[in-house]
Parts: sequence; structure tokens; C-alpha cells
Amino acid sequence: MKYTLPILLFLFVQISSLAKNGDTTIVPVFDKYLFTWNGSQIRNANFTTQTKTYSKILMRYKLTCPNPACGEWDYTTNIYLRDKLGVLDSSLAEALSFDVNGVKVETFYFTNQPRFKTFYNSTARRTDSALVEPSTVRYYRNTNTPFVPTDSVVVYQGNFTNYYYSQFGGLRDSVKIGYDSMLTVETTQRFKTFEKFREIEIGRVITPYGFWFAPGREFYWDIDVTDYAPLFNGNVDIRAFYDGWSQGSLFSLDFIYIEGTPFRTTKTVDVIYSGNPTYGDPANPPENVLIPYKFGIQQENHAYLRVLNTGHGFGGTENAAEFSDKTHSILVKAQERYTHRMWNDDCGQNPVYPQAGTWYYNRSGWCPGQDVKFKDFALHPFYGTDDSISVQYKLQPYTNANLSSRASYIIQNQLIQTTPPIFAKNVEVTAIVQPTTDFQFSRINPICAGSQPKIKVKNYGSETVTSMQIEYGTASNKRTENWTGTLSYLEETTIEFPTVDLGTTSGEFTATVRLVNGSNDEYPDNNEKKTSFTLPSVYYGKVALALQTDDVPNTIFNGDMNGIRYQVVTDLGSVLLDKNGFADNSIVRDTFSLQPGCYYFVIYDEGFADGLIPIFQGSVRGAFSLRDQTGTMFYSALSSGSNFKASFGDREIIPFTIGTSTGIVDNTFEKVKGLFISPNPSSTTVSVSWNGLTLKEKATVVVRNIQGQTVFTTSVNLTDAPNIDIDISKFSNGTYYVSVVTESIELYDEFVVSK
Repeated sequence: MKYTLPILLFLFVQISSLAKNGDTTIVPVFDKYLFTWNGSQIRNANFTTQTKTYSKILMRYKLTCPNPACGEWDYTTNIYLRDKLGVLDSSLAEALSFDVNGVKVETFYFTNQPRFKTFYNSTARRTDSALVEPSTVRYYRNTNTPFVPTDSVVVYQGNFTNYYYSQFGGLRDSVKIGYDSMLTVETTQRFKTFEKFREIEIGRVITPYGFWFAPGREFYWDIDVTDYAPLFNGNVDIRAFYDGWSQGSLFSLDFIYIEGTPFRTTKTVDVIYSGNPTYGDPANPPENVLIPYKFGIQQENHAYLRVLNTGHGFGGTENAAEFSDKTHSILVKAQERYTHRMWNDDCGQNPVYPQAGTWYYNRSGWCPGQDVKFKDFALHPFYGTDDSISVQYKLQPYTNANLSSRASYIIQNQLIQTTPPIFAKNVEVTAIVQPTTDFQFSRINPICAGSQPKIKVKNYGSETVTSMQIEYGTASNKRTENWTGTLSYLEETTIEFPTVDLGTTSGEFTATVRLVNGSNDEYPDNNEKKTSFTLPSVYYGKVALALQTDDVPNTIFNGDMNGIRYQVVTDLGSVLLDKNGFADNSIVRDTFSLQPGCYYFVIYDEGFADGLIPIFQGSVRGAFSLRDQTGTMFYSALSSGSNFKASFGDREIIPFTIGTSTGIVDNTFEKVKGLFISPNPSSTTVSVSWNGLTLKEKATVVVRNIQGQTVFTTSVNLTDAPNIDIDISKFSNGTYYVSVVTESIELYDEFVVSK
């Protein structure tokens, strides 16, 4: 039977998609709140003490693009849980005689009847109007409870001017709108009682450069907050902070409870340090605040230092701390026991792409459009016989020679004490990496039916795992493999399997851990994971590549250093073709003759890792496209327009299948540079001729731009006329490609439009 958590302010919503072997329940907290400026929003939820146990609690952080787009910049957002301490305190606060929509207003003019406000409608080119939104005025009339509203009324704003416009938006007239009543706020200083609390950061997400994203586009991240389960108890305030200085995105936050047995129980959570210390200032070293933290030992408990840190600021020495690769230290009992490299080296493969900024640059602990991963360091192995120990987080020594460009870290260090793991054998299949339609792995999917599947598994048991028997595949095609290795408690690894037939269409892939160290897993509820998958589309004949390289200025790199490289790879990983060394701002055309089968076209940027769209002012943007012999364009990476996919980061992987078709005979198909185009360059008309051809065939004449888009097409008979004139007066400046295609030959050449 479904169990619904009792709440005061929110309804729990049942879902089944995340529940594998136990019911799943959602607590909604924020629902598409629009952050427009730097600040916080607080919502209260009631996590009433549960009579059931939960194997996992996930916090789903979702961003939805409003109209006209998502927020433009990469801003830091933090989610805090406010843990009430059961202690009352008070402070002087300003008590108001009234507020409007919960906000202090010095003077408020209002009416009791609805009012309309005019505006210029640029689409209809006329003066238009909209109903003024109602306002809620709350009164505070009881001096004994000055912060508790006594009554409220819904009214409409008055005392404003309506303007009337001409067809072209010019001001034509204005009318003053009156009001019925006026309120002037009165304030007094009174002591306000509150319950003391501490804030614990339970998640951090950096927003993407969202200027290119269309309204309605959504992204979400699931953050495991199971270790904070004891704090989700009763009425709890959740604070979301947004550090942006312009409009962001619509923000939603849900807590997802999955019923089952937790692999351990949290005893205590303490914040060791939370702040934003300056990095590299000799007069204000971070050691002044990142001091050793001493805590008492309970030998039966495990203890971990949880690190949730990100580096920010650039322009100083080494562009610290955002773009500076630093390795910090964790000291236990004043001895260095761990190192922590503060660096994300895979930003160029971010699934939230392409973004409208430097999203592909690697950074100190984060990437734009990703959640920040916390890192846990075990402290209990160093208990010894002591009754207390100290732990300290130390930053790598560094001096900033330009203190006007501040370098800093946003630091949240926590001490989490838990029970030992409940089970000896407890392996979870945490993710299916390939094949899947999971958005988080979209940069490396879909895969060919003959490629090797990959999954992630994590050991939540006390026993070190040295062998596993794992079954994987589809409902109709499954196989079992034995894995051997070493997987300690809380370690995660990726396993690549031999190929299994995935069929010819989309389907469902399942991975199941059957045995752990030769016997059954003690907690089988997390041994299996399922995911949907698709297979690459089918195309026919030879594949043609059209590539325009970008132009990375020589002031950045010495010489032609666009770094573009491309490969054609088989489904089993064999490289059939590997080409690089292309000049800046050059045109590359290539044709791949491939046997029927599945392949990957992989294009790399081994230079600045920005794909084909440099950020430097005045630089040339590149593009590329792929089409098959039938003329079907099956991939187009543009540098403008609607997709901007030429901004692919450090690489783009494009899977495709070459099918067998009786309509195309590969061994008779020729591609010949046999056209004559004049004048070239031209601004108005070009004449495309094929003098000398005697083929009595119908042909298709196609003109494509550098992005691979068809801008002109027509059918001709090669023997009817030796040429065709094409009007290019409306073409933009640039290079264009002409193809005259028959069943047995393709003639091609290129021309330039210059006006």
C-alpha cells in the first residue's frame, strides 16, 4: 500500500518511475520560482518523523527556461537546510503597521475596483492594456503581537499614469489614474522572538550560460542527500540562494524518498567551516579561518570530512581561483592524510550544451550547468586509542600578485558521523552509462548495437568486493559476465562488458548484479537498474563531410592552431580514418566509403577545446555537416541560427549506421570536380556548366552553404543544356558548394559570393 507522508504546506506526489523495489514519494518545495536578482528565497516543508525507512533520499534540482531565455551567466546557487536548535532568542526588529504583498512600502495608493494599465504592443503596433495584478495589504493592529497580521484585504494599485502610443510607438497622450485610499507606513522597534538555527549546505549547482536556450527547455540534477535524513524532521526551512545580478531561470526543488533499508544511519552532522575566504593575500591568509577542528571520538561510529568547495575569481596570478588547478590537503592529527585536487577536467563534455559562453573551460571544482560533487574523506581509520582527534582543510600555498582581482573559494566543510555499514555484501548498480537515453550521458549516446555496454557500480557493504557475476542485455538477448578486481567500501567503478545484441530498434537495457564474492548480495533491492535506449539512424552509400575550420587568432596561439581533428571509428573501436593539421579558416571536404555497419564520426578540438566557435572578438567561426549519398543531411553543426552545435567543446561523437540499399551502387558512384563556374567570385549570377558530358541522365543541381544547408535546388537533363544560370543576388557573402548529382556520378565545385 502506498504510504503518503503527512504535511502541512505541501502535498506529496506519488511517482513510480524511480521506485525499483520500493514505493517512491516526492516532497515538492519550490515550483518554478523565478530568481531575478541576487538573494534568497525560503520555503517551509514538514518532514514529519517517519514510520518507514528509506534507502535513499534524492534532492532534484530543476531549472526551466522562462521567456525569452534562461539566465545568461554562470551563477552559483546554494541550497541550505535550516536546522532548528530548540533555543529561543530575540532581537530588535522593525514592526510595520502594514505591508503590501509581504514587502514594506512607504506609501501605497489603492482602489477597490480593478484597474487596467496601458503599454505599447510592438507586434500589433498599437496601444494595448492589461489588468493590474491585485495586491494583498496585511495589517498589524495588535501591539502585543506586532509581527502577526491581524487582517488583510485584496486591492488594486492606483495613482499611476496610463500612456497612449501611435502606430510606431511614439507617445501620443496620457491619462492620470486616480485612487480611493492612501496608506502611509508607521514603524516601531520591537523585540522579535525567533528560534535559533544553523544552516547546512546540502547542494550546490552552477547555472549554465543559458542565452541560447529556448523557453521551456529544462535541466535537472539529482543530488544524494540521504546522509542528512535525520535533519528532515518536522517543519524544516529550505533556503535557496542565487548569487546572480540579472534574471536567472525558473527554479524547482523536490525531495524524492525511495523506501527501503539505508546502507548506514547518520548520527550527527556538524559544519566545520562555511564561508568565502580570500585566497592568495599574505595579509589575510586562509589559515586564519580554516583552523583545526577537534571532535570527540565514539569508537563505534565512522567519521567523514565532507568537502563541498568551488574556486572563484580570475584576472590575478594564474587566473585563480576559478581557472587555477590546485591541490589542497586534509590533515588528521596535524598529519597530511589526503590530498584533494580542486579541478574539473571534463567541462568540454558537459551534457548541458551548447551554452552561450566559456562553458567548455575546465574549472576549479565546477563546470557551468552542473551540480557540484561533494567529496568524503574517512577519518575513523586514524582514531587509534585517542578520545578525540582534529581535522583541518588546508589550501595549497599561493600568492596573488594582483589583489585587485580577488581569488577565493566558496567552502562548506562538514563532519558527518555515521554507523558502520549495515550489510557486509551490498553492491548497487548506480548508473547505466551506455546504452541509455539518460540526459546525463547524452554526449556518449546512442551507441551502436555492436558496441560494448558500460555500467557503474558502487560498494555500500563492509566487505571488499573482489568478484561479481553480472547479467546484462535486453529482454530477448542477455548474457552473464564475471568481473574481478578490488572495490572497497564506498568505492565506485565503471565496468565495460563484451558486446550483446541490442537488436535493430529502440528498447530497454537491464543490468543486474547476481552474485557478490561468490554468494548472494544481502540487499538485492538495489542490484538492478533499467534504462531505455535508442540506436543510431540508418543512412545509405558514401558519407560526405563539409568542414569550415575556425580561426583562433595568432595572438593566442603561434601559427595555425585551431586544433581540429576528426576520426571515423568502428562500433568496436577500430580507427578507420584519422586526419588533422588543418589550416585556420579553411574549407575541408572529405568522402568516406564505408561497408554496411555502424560507425562513429568523432571530431575533436585539441587546441583551445572550444569546438568551432572561438570566443575571441573578430575571430572566424567554423561549422561542419555530414550527409549520405542520397543527399540526406544527418548532422549539421552550425555557428549561428537555431542550434549553435559548432560550439561542441573538446569533442563531438556522432553515431550512424550505413545500411544496404539496392537504390545505390557504391562501386559505380564517382565524385569528380568537373564543373566550371563563372564568374567566380560573383555578386549577382553564376553560370554552372558541364560541357563535354554525354550522359543521358536526369540530374539534380544543389547549392549548399558552408553550414551544409541547401539554399538552391533544381532538376535538369544533362543533355538538354550545357549549363544553368543561378541567381545569387540574395545569397550572403561566403563560400558555396555546387553539386550536379546523377545515379552514377557527382560533379562538384565551389564559388564565392562577394558583394
